[in-house]
Amino acid sequence: MPYGEIKRLQTETGIGFICQTGMVEDLMFHATALAEGTFDQLREGQGVEFERRPYANAPTKYRAVNIRPLRGTR
Repeated sequence: MPYGEIKRLQTETGIGFICQTGMVEDLMFHATALAEGTFDQLREGQGVEFERRPYANAPTKYRAVNIRPLRGTR
């Protein structure tokens, strides 16, 4: 699974962005993509692991799913 950190959270919409380690483009995710915990428990700068999946209507763009917060990070 790839690793990254939470770059930005939009709590009012339940959308966040992950800066993937070694990649330039941020990946968007929705609160429903969490495999563990809740959206309210996430913090900007927190390390996470996740899976990359293409959007059905835009197969060249990716999103993050099955997001798991890493223990011991901010």
